[in-house]
Amino acid sequence: MYIPFNETSIDKDFVDNLSFQDTNHIISEFISIIKESRDKKIIDGIILNSSTILECIPFFSNWLSDTKVNREDQMTLRTLIGCFFSYTEEPLSETKVSYNDKQYSSKGAALAIDTKCNYILNCQTNEFWKQKNNRFFGNTINEEGELISFNKELIQLFDIDSLNSIKLTNKYIDYSKISSGQDLWEQWDNLFPNLMKCNNVKHCLYDNPERNHIQRIIEQLDLLQQYFASLHGSFSLNELKKIGMDVYDESDSVKNNSKLSEQRLFTLPDGSRDYFYYHVKFFGKFETRLHFLPIPNSSKCYVGYIGKYLKTQMY
Repeated sequence: MYIPFNETSIDKDFVDNLSFQDTNHIISEFISIIKESRDKKIIDGIILNSSTILECIPFFSNWLSDTKVNREDQMTLRTLIGCFFSYTEEPLSETKVSYNDKQYSSKGAALAIDTKCNYILNCQTNEFWKQKNNRFFGNTINEEGELISFNKELIQLFDIDSLNSIKLTNKYIDYSKISSGQDLWEQWDNLFPNLMKCNNVKHCLYDNPERNHIQRIIEQLDLLQQYFASLHGSFSLNELKKIGMDVYDESDSVKNNSKLSEQRLFTLPDGSRDYFYYHVKFFGKFETRLHFLPIPNSSKCYVGYIGKYLKTQMY
């Protein structure tokens, strides 16, 4: 996915009274969002019309030549513009946005309309460009060659947090491509970086060919990933329950029974063994258990088993 850059966000009206400190902060944030997008492969690149970059040159060139700016940051911006920006032809659509009773034309938004992209990249030169959405209006040509009017809301990208909507979309696209346990095992590290899989899980997944059940497993892994990715303190079973997981610790009767506890003893990636008493219950092809082990003083956990429920004294 290529995201258009909204050159209107650095229109003269928005940047005329910016101080050096404000400009430096705005461009630093601009660099951060582009680096995050590139390094995490959130998008494929930024597109803009070759003529619109001329309107942006004074804003960027003054910063790039300012001796007060960190030289490394200047080199980073030059590199990003060189390798992550692509130039395209004039857009077919005509697009405008209203602010303070004035209308501004945006070829960047027009490119979004032409490419059927729901996002647009802004600089933070005004609070207006920090809104979650802005509504653009104008004219375009439909597939029959007819001129039609539109009024479309575009999702604004202006800082790293605003990328979350794309990350969420990308995540579910990646999940939808998983059709087997083998696919899940091979894509695990990319999809669930905070969940460290143990070798036993490979056999659990490879023995499970049902796509619908694999998708149910992914749903639970996704919740577990979200929890540990945002964990900044000690692990809490109750907090996991609050995000919708049916999660439990094993009873003392299981822990104190050598035959039962032995079933929860799994090999860690380093070859050592430990007991996985925490488990998630869910249903799919059959009633399933996902056994995991939080890593102390870490925002990660081990996943040691995914399969049919293990024996207890009652069952």
